Amino acid sequence: MPYIKPLTQQPWARMRRLLVGYGMTGPKLAAILGVSRPTAKARIDAPGKLTLEELDRISRHGHIPLDELRDCIGR
Repeated sequence: MPYIKPLTQQPWARMRRLLVGYGMTGPKLAAILGVSRPTAKARIDAPGKLTLEELDRISRHGHIPLDELRDCIGR
């Protein structure tokens, strides 16, 4: 059985993995949020800086279920 690193070391690692897993790359996230590509890349690298409005846009326009985003924030 493979070893899975615990997520307690990096609190926002789960959110980043969720965004990348749904294909939220810099250009795609930039289009959804209406920001530049470097800003979108910075949001992916540090998802703790995402605002509630940005999370709402990601859910609506990026087709990521809101429950999954909430689950990442709650842990």
